[in-house]
Amino acid sequence: MQNSYSLRAQATTECSFMISNPTPRYYRIYRLLKQGIENYEFRNNMPLPGENALAERYGVSRLTIRRSLELLQREGLIERRQGSGTFPVGNSVKA
Repeated sequence: MQNSYSLRAQATTECSFMISNPTPRYYRIYRLLKQGIENYEFRNNMPLPGENALAERYGVSRLTIRRSLELLQREGLIERRQGSGTFPVGNSVKA
């Protein structure tokens, strides 16, 4: 489990990446979350952080996060359960 300092450092690095890149924000976040799922940073039986927490982490709106999550869901990498959260699906295979 990461400590709060490493999470803040990671968020700072990710936010600077978000500012300097011309790719749409929802797609950049999608790629970061996909990488996290494929590298097992998110456990299969544990929900991903909520939309509001992800929006705060990446410094974007909740709508941007929703678009990112929709892409992940279309690829079959996550399962969204109303009232329970968003969960990585099985052992995702790297593409």
